[in-house]
Amino acid sequence: IMCVGSLGVNTASLVAVLTTGGAAIVLGLKDSATGVVSGIIILFSKPFSKGDVIEVNGYTGKVMEIQMLYSILLTLDNKRVVIPNNELANSVIINYSFEETRRVDLCIDVHYSTDIELAKKVIQEVIFNQPNALREPEPYVRVDQYKDSSIAIAVRVWGLTDDYYALKVDLLEKIKIAFDEKGIEMAYPQ
Repeated sequence: IMCVGSLGVNTASLVAVLTTGGAAIVLGLKDSATGVVSGIIILFSKPFSKGDVIEVNGYTGKVMEIQMLYSILLTLDNKRVVIPNNELANSVIINYSFEETRRVDLCIDVHYSTDIELAKKVIQEVIFNQPNALREPEPYVRVDQYKDSSIAIAVRVWGLTDDYYALKVDLLEKIKIAFDEKGIEMAYPQ
């Protein structure tokens, strides 16, 4: 530009064009640069790794890839979700795979006429017969609250993270079957 200017050519318009073009390029690459920096932050801080099950921005899924600009989740119903890393870096992330164990929390509502001690004993027997339920920490089965139409029994059972969903549905099914066998009525709004 200086050489062209020394030849007597007016360079003001050339400088203006180059400056405007440079600004447009920088603004266009701003989000990409932010995404790359966010990708590097994710790779080094490791809030999750490939194969972890995470929840972020309303999506729950298994991390399939962590790229420089995007991370890819495969949801539990087999949808591929591509999330920009700059969004991930600024979001609350729940990592379900980080710890080896997880707690299953259930609320079992029984009718007010129910023998509470019998109901708790039946629930404890179901838990004891579950191979996926851990003995330590000890399972928790206690009355949690009195509702309008029921008594709520809180059930908290620890299991391995990989067995979480199987343990949860097994407990729900087997508690209902055991209650039916013992004549314990589960409550519903009346």
